Formats: sequence, structure tokens, C-alpha cells
Amino acid sequence: MGKASTVAEPSLLARLGSVMRLGYSKTSTVLMLVGICWSTYVVVTSPPPWAQALFLFVLCVVLTDLISGVLHVILDNPRSLDVGFLRGLAEGFQRHHKNPAKIYEMPLYEHLYVMHLPLMIVFILVAFFADARMHVVALSMVFALHLMQMAHLWAHVPPEKVPAPVRLLQRGRLLLSKAQHDVHHTPPYDRDFCIMTGMCNRPLNAVVRVVGGTTHWWNAAFLAVAASPLAVAFWLAYLR
Repeated sequence: MGKASTVAEPSLLARLGSVMRLGYSKTSTVLMLVGICWSTYVVVTSPPPWAQALFLFVLCVVLTDLISGVLHVILDNPRSLDVGFLRGLAEGFQRHHKNPAKIYEMPLYEHLYVMHLPLMIVFILVAFFADARMHVVALSMVFALHLMQMAHLWAHVPPEKVPAPVRLLQRGRLLLSKAQHDVHHTPPYDRDFCIMTGMCNRPLNAVVRVVGGTTHWWNAAFLAVAASPLAVAFWLAYLR
């Protein structure tokens, strides 16, 4: 009598890779919205010092440009295609070089909802803290990550189709312009990775020239930069 066949359960990394390849789940969106409501309640009922709240908001916006650049380095790296949980996102970014126009041809929500998974994770993390400064960071990242996605989109839209206020912000270098971002879309795609304001491109380019863009140490750099706004808020709230 033959042995009954068994199907191995997928590993945690395999399941994470599947979610990242999908790029979206309704659970992520729902939990992000719940997190927004809870963090708003905490900030309104126990408001932090306004100067610190403003500082954390500006820090999140500035660091989001750097976060976008470091993540872009990772996902443009051909070696990331061999890393299971990065493969789906890396394939998407590298296909983007071949068809940049697809970014504004897809439905807008499809372009934005990939941010809901990381934002869900942020809200899960801050849920353990009562201090409003942690929640200011979570709410600031909602604004910053969605603005980052829109800035990247607007940097590909034909200039005559970009809303006038956005064109004004692009001219003032407060948002990435098409002319700036076209530099990245020139082979070999090894510079100007930031996709929000572009203000962090110069220092990031310098580091990429020194260490190269194919080392997996960029993964550790991404985690450090991505965690830094929450780390600063934690220091202000509990260690200062």
C-alpha cells in the first residue's frame, strides 16, 4: 500500500513573497484605515508638542525621498530577481524601464494601493505605543508614501497633462519633474533613484558609485532608513 502524499506548507518567506508579488490585499487597506482612525484619535486626544510634531512630519517627508531611492536601488538590482520575497517587486521595477508609460496607463488606485501593506505594518507597530509622537509618524507616512507614488506618476505623465499646481511644485524642485526623472531612465539606470522630490539623489548617487548597486547590503540600509522616523519619535517620546 503506497504512502499517502503530503503537501508541504509554504514557508513564511514564500507567503510573504506571494503577498509582495500580488502587491495588494483588502486586509492591508482595511487595517491601514483602522490604523489611521486610531492614530488620529490618539493625536487629537493627547496632542504632542506642536514643534516636535512638525519636525517629525518634515522628517518623514524628507526621508521618504531617501527611502524611495534606496528601495529603488534594491529593486533595480538584477540580483534581487533571485531573492524570493523581492522577485515580484523587482520584476515590476525592471519592466518599468522598458515601458515607463504603463505607470500612468494603469488605474490610479492600482498604482497607490501597493503602499497599504507597508503602512499596515507601521500602524501595527505604533499600536503598541501610547505616545502621540509615534502616531504622528504613522500618519505622516500615510501622506508621504502616497505623495511619493503620485510624484513618481507625475514625473512620467506628459507635462501638458500634469496639473498646474504640480508643475509649479516640480519647477520649485519640491516634487520630482519629468526632466529630472528621465535621467534615471537612461541606460544603464544606475543613478537618480529617488522618486519623490529628488533632493536625496546627489548623496545617494555618491554612495552607489562607491559601493555599487548590486550588493545585498542595500537591504540592511533600507531597513535602517525606513525605521529611522519611528526611531526618532521613540527617542523624543521615551529616551530624551
